Amino acid sequence: MRVVPRLQAERGAALKRAKSAGSTSAQASALRQAAAAYATAAKTLAAQKGGPQVDGANTAILAALRQGASGYGTMAAGVTANNPGRYKTGTATVKKADAALQKALKALSQSA
Repeated sequence: MRVVPRLQAERGAALKRAKSAGSTSAQASALRQAAAAYATAAKTLAAQKGGPQVDGANTAILAALRQGASGYGTMAAGVTANNPGRYKTGTATVKKADAALQKALKALSQSA
């Protein structure tokens, strides 16, 4: 599955830009890029046919990717609105999404 390494590379680059951003607009833009990386990974995976033996894991992976995209979007909105609570909510959503993604990937590797 080449989707995950690409996601990790794009997310890593976006988060590096977010941490080194010199303005809130640059930080929000970088977080939106992280959200886009998750959304692109979900779209790519959704277009692939894995077969019945991996459908359950793929469904869980897609849900986690979509949740991650939503979380990074919420973080970006929190930065833009100078709303720490919204940013924190997005951070928690991303944390849950990443944990779900790791669990789904583990299930997929065990079913292969």
